Amino acid sequence: MKTVLISLAALLAAQGAPADLSLARTPAETILADPRAEDGAWLFDIALEAFQAADPFSNDIAASVIALLERAAGDGHAESMNLLGTIYQTGWGVTADRERAREYFQQAYEAGNAPAGLNLARGDLLSDDPRMVRMGYASLLVIAENEVFDERSRQVAQGWQGYAISLGLGVPEPDYEAAYPLLMIGLEAAPDEPDFNFLAGRYAESGIIGEVDLAAATQYFTRAGENGHPIAAWRAGINYLEGVGVEADEARAFELVTLSSELGFEQGMISLAVMHALGQGTEMRADIARTLYGAVAMRGNAHAMRSLGMMLLMGEGGGGDPALGYALLELASEAGDIHAADLLAAVNEMNPQEEEWFAEIPARKTEFLESNNLTVEQIYGAQLAE
Repeated sequence: MKTVLISLAALLAAQGAPADLSLARTPAETILADPRAEDGAWLFDIALEAFQAADPFSNDIAASVIALLERAAGDGHAESMNLLGTIYQTGWGVTADRERAREYFQQAYEAGNAPAGLNLARGDLLSDDPRMVRMGYASLLVIAENEVFDERSRQVAQGWQGYAISLGLGVPEPDYEAAYPLLMIGLEAAPDEPDFNFLAGRYAESGIIGEVDLAAATQYFTRAGENGHPIAAWRAGINYLEGVGVEADEARAFELVTLSSELGFEQGMISLAVMHALGQGTEMRADIARTLYGAVAMRGNAHAMRSLGMMLLMGEGGGGDPALGYALLELASEAGDIHAADLLAAVNEMNPQEEEWFAEIPARKTEFLESNNLTVEQIYGAQLAE
């Protein structure tokens, strides 16, 4: 899975400090009515301070920030264009839109903003379009050798080259020996870049280059997770839970797995459900576990459907609903989940099928699928027999 979550420190390097921090808390309409609103740099400084200070997942300031930046960008302010690209690429307070982000980065670069060129190349590299991926890689090669860009930007471009070569993006095949030193150059220049840290963690835990270093791997995963990489946050959390490369620490594990869950990673949500169910790093809360399993099950995840099914059958974390619980186990089993099949066999031994709720199961299966716009063929994440 490729992530496009990028640390703000990396994206906003070389951008100036705001002139008047208090203005960031002033409504956008008031700022735009100010005579100084004709000054794109003034608007940008206000928007940048608000952007850096706000929590995009719980704060409604995003609309004001975007309004200020769009006004400045409309007046040709290149840094505002670049920051708008960042907002739409990362989904900061808006629905992520790669095409729109690319347009802003392209406009900013053409207006003379060199960092936007790096953002443009990186966005292309992480595209799902193979042609764009190749274009992004070629752009990184140019940036790394072009003195129009500052030294740090050239080093970060080398890091993205290493990332690309590691994963075979824009190149014929992965080449770990060539990729690793480039990745580490980028990591030294941008130590908080989540993708660099995640990949460095993969190198450290695999030993594919040098010795296996599980302590370093956990450190890299932790830094990547804390800078917005959902898979890395989960990996770091599990390492702390199991004591991989670090002393086992359930409280720290809970923090990191919670972060992964909040970032929307399904395995993070499932692991968080398990931790709530068992009381690992937190108090035992079957109701929260049930809610988390439910959120993932509705997406069609067989593991979550199986776990939620058992909680409904047993009445854990809330009222019992054996018909729906059994229906979810059947759906997961039909998708190939071996554990669901085993649980069904155990349930059948304990519950004779003459019980009234067994007659409801076919209808409950249909109801669950239709209400979540799913088919049996779309169920995924089944755990198969080894």
